[in-house]
Amino acid sequence: MPFWHSGFLPWLFVLSGVLTGLAIAIVMVPVAAVFMPKAFGDFKEMWETTESFAGLIEYTDKYAQVIILLETAVMILYFATTPITSIVWSGSSISLYFYAYILLALVIPGTISYYNMKIVDAGRHKMLIWMTIVASVLALVGGFLLRYVVLIGVQLIF
Repeated sequence: MPFWHSGFLPWLFVLSGVLTGLAIAIVMVPVAAVFMPKAFGDFKEMWETTESFAGLIEYTDKYAQVIILLETAVMILYFATTPITSIVWSGSSISLYFYAYILLALVIPGTISYYNMKIVDAGRHKMLIWMTIVASVLALVGGFLLRYVVLIGVQLIF
């Protein structure tokens, strides 16, 4: 499949997988704390003491920013080195999903992660936590959209 003929595609999926894995880990802390408090007592304690969960977020946001920048660079390299991918850039039915991926998986979570660095200094832990959960859910949706674009893009060509 010409749409998949790039050495950057596996790296794009690896970086997207790492980012979505980090996102699901952040989302699952409050889910496990609320719905399974006896099984996950540490998560419940972390969720109830917002400073502890905010500290975890502060720690992981630095990695998320690096992963988002790397994924953006690899995504650009993939689409630049695979000429048949022009179908994704310009006006096909899959373009909307591609631009939604860029917005939901890269731009919005990256912006929130950068903004979180300023919030953590102000001590607004609740806002930091909820913004990070929103960014994580958007990153999960964006990761799904990337896979959809790559799989459906091939079908549009053939």
